[in-house]
Amino acid sequence: MTGQLIIINEFLTFVQNKLDILDEQSITQICATNFTDTEIEDGKGILYKSCGDKVRHVQRKGDDKKKRNIKDVIRLLKEVDPDAPPNFVAKDLNRLPPVLFDHVDVTGILKDMLNMKNDLVKFQLKMSAELGEIRNSIQQLIEKNNMTTPQKRNSSLTAATPPSLQPTPARVARSSITPTNRKNVHKRADLSSQSNSLPPVTVPPPARTLRRKLGKSTALIRGIYVIETD
Repeated sequence: MTGQLIIINEFLTFVQNKLDILDEQSITQICATNFTDTEIEDGKGILYKSCGDKVRHVQRKGDDKKKRNIKDVIRLLKEVDPDAPPNFVAKDLNRLPPVLFDHVDVTGILKDMLNMKNDLVKFQLKMSAELGEIRNSIQQLIEKNNMTTPQKRNSSLTAATPPSLQPTPARVARSSITPTNRKNVHKRADLSSQSNSLPPVTVPPPARTLRRKLGKSTALIRGIYVIETD
């Protein structure tokens, strides 16, 4: 880029700078409207000479030669190495045509917009399907967790309780020896002998007997008292 040649040409400057922005049809239409046949042919000759003998300069004839020459310039700038041709600059900026909305290919823009819209719809459908799968997976995990939680709780409680504190069911031991009639008779005899050996129990007298005894002792005490006073 340091030793690259610089050439003043408004036509080639416009084409070289708008090549990456506008499509071929728009550039052709703008140049055909704003530049003369002489300017286009002179610019084409300068470009072919700067590229060397590797490309052949074709002379266009006919009524449509103006647009065909412009297309030849566009094609050559696209095919060669970007560093091969010189840098084209403009001396008179007023000669550079403005890019208006009428010069833009509306059909191409609409096609690009439709393609972007279709891609967006496909992306939305794909994202909706993936979100649905994620939602179903989460729901299945929640249901599975709810089903296994009670069993885990019971097992954790059983494991946490020591064996000594866990309740054990009561068991009744059955004797293998059945009592006979003779043994029952001996038990009764032992009980009767134990009752006979016990000391006798004194039963207190009835209340009427106590009253009589108390009356006699009172009279006796009174008689003794009278004798002593006399």
